[in-house]
Amino acid sequence: MRSKTKLQSCCGSSAYLYILKSGVLAEHVKLFEDHGFNIMQNYLKLGIIQAQKSKLNITVTIGQVKINARCYGGNCEGLFQDLEKLIEKIENV
Repeated sequence: MRSKTKLQSCCGSSAYLYILKSGVLAEHVKLFEDHGFNIMQNYLKLGIIQAQKSKLNITVTIGQVKINARCYGGNCEGLFQDLEKLIEKIENV
């Protein structure tokens, strides 16, 4: 991961923008699913990975290096840490 930037958010949510070393590809969808993310199939058909795990929502356009992540209450720090472990796997595939 090249960088992680905390984004301004409201209403008790936390948000980060992750910049990866390489783009997220369609074959990475399986990794998200294996890590408990529910993939929104209607977005995937448009080339966007929109996924949810508990209270964590992520969005990334296939082929891009930016992942937007937002968490609403709950175990946000743990969910962000899990996402960062997944990002490491994506970059090493």
